[in-house]
Amino acid sequence: MVYKAGKLKGELTTAEIRKLIRAHNVLVSIKIPKGASRDDIIAVLKENKYIVDHEAGALVPIEQRMKRNKITMTKANEVLPKPKTKEERLEAKATRDKAKATKAKEVLEKESKIKATGVQQGAAIQRLISKKKAGKKTEPLNEVEKNRCIKAINNARSVIRLYEKNGGKIKGSDFSNKKEFMETIKDLNELKEAIKRCPKKEQDIFFKALSLHKNKKNSEEKSALKKTTVKTIFDELVDNSSEDILPYTSLPDSSLIMYAEILRRNKNDCSLPLELIRENMKKTEPKEFLKDNAEVIAKEIIRCFKDSQGKKVVVVPLSFKNAGKQVGTHANALLFNTNLMTAEHFEPHGRKDYLPAREGWLKLKGVNLSSSINEINKQLKKLKSDFKFKYEAPLDVCPSESMFKDFKGVQGFDNIPRKPGSPDPIYKGLTIREAGGYCQLWTYFLLELRLKTLSQPASKVYAEYARYRDIYKSNLQDPNKSMKRLIRGYSTIYMDMINRLINEGKFSLEDFLKYRNINKNKDFVNYKKVGADISIEAQRIFLSVFNK
Repeated sequence: MVYKAGKLKGELTTAEIRKLIRAHNVLVSIKIPKGASRDDIIAVLKENKYIVDHEAGALVPIEQRMKRNKITMTKANEVLPKPKTKEERLEAKATRDKAKATKAKEVLEKESKIKATGVQQGAAIQRLISKKKAGKKTEPLNEVEKNRCIKAINNARSVIRLYEKNGGKIKGSDFSNKKEFMETIKDLNELKEAIKRCPKKEQDIFFKALSLHKNKKNSEEKSALKKTTVKTIFDELVDNSSEDILPYTSLPDSSLIMYAEILRRNKNDCSLPLELIRENMKKTEPKEFLKDNAEVIAKEIIRCFKDSQGKKVVVVPLSFKNAGKQVGTHANALLFNTNLMTAEHFEPHGRKDYLPAREGWLKLKGVNLSSSINEINKQLKKLKSDFKFKYEAPLDVCPSESMFKDFKGVQGFDNIPRKPGSPDPIYKGLTIREAGGYCQLWTYFLLELRLKTLSQPASKVYAEYARYRDIYKSNLQDPNKSMKRLIRGYSTIYMDMINRLINEGKFSLEDFLKYRNINKNKDFVNYKKVGADISIEAQRIFLSVFNK
């Protein structure tokens, strides 16, 4: 459609030109600036090499040679959508209005819900504030609660006296031994919530006791490495000693859980893979095991030193077969000390009983491990390490007999027989038998002793222990007390883990005692089940060490 009159007579209207351009843009894009006038539009067309042919009603390329689309009104009508009718426009508007209304409703509902929740929360908070202001009405204590308060407060006062008047030393305090003291602390921790029913003044005493213990414990932990000496280690052994006989056993899975726990207690994350340790505990040829796994051992020594700079060491538990009339196995340990470059071989019987002359007594098969250490040194060299360990046999590690009269190793007093006619020991109401020997536990004690004294020669550390041990023995006034009480107390480390598994429902105490006495009852189904549960716990403890 063209103008009928005026100066633009015969020319297309601006709307028609825009329509042509829109049609053109479907095919070839020409961008019209927003708010462009008629003259601006004509100028844009010229820039794009187009003119308006008003007579033909078309956009025509300026250069006909150029391969450009000629846009006619007919073409525009073909490519552009047909304008909507009035009815269609009204329908589209109604749809848009409905969508807007729906969205507005949803927003309103959401806001209302948020406001309602806020009001509820505010009301709840207000009720809580009001309740606190009003004060909680407490019912009078019953007789059981009164007795519990009295017991807890008396125990708390004993703990306070221990720290404030006795400097934290068990000896001379209200407690007979460290075990009794730790049990009291455990009881107090378990009463933290219940004690809040006691009078306020008594609560203050209770929490003061726990605070003193916590502060003392934290302080001791911070300075443990600095203050640890052979004497402090031995004193702890004495503090934890007990005449009570516990159902400890050194069966393979039990040995494994003790090994894992000793690593955890001493934060020593250096070890052969657990499966290798498990395999070694079931074998009785340590020389072959060490040679077969020399490369693995060498790699772990290098890794351990790199990560800890000699603060931690690799330990390999060993199990030897008795060659005499005595049936069974015997525990030792081998420690690779990178502080002194020594491979220290520990024998819990010490030096004198190491190779006894008496027929049928303990005779160890293949005790000299020098060839195995040489193989490990070869592997270290292959791995381009400068490490070269000197093998220290038990004869080198244990102090000379000339230093001590009637010298014995750490296990030297274990063979004291029970007095004839003495009653069988009772544990939690059940009759038990004492372990035939504590070589495994003494080996782990030696390991702990060395892990805390790595910078000193093993022979010096062992000799110092022997000196304190002999002094302690000479001071035992009670003839009914034996040196065995030291290792019996140490066995609580093992029994604490076993009791935890019992309390968790893994197995019963009766099942554990059956497991322990497998040589008599031959209940292999129970033996495998209990052993597997102990082994799983050993693995958990072991992994906790390496995962920090």
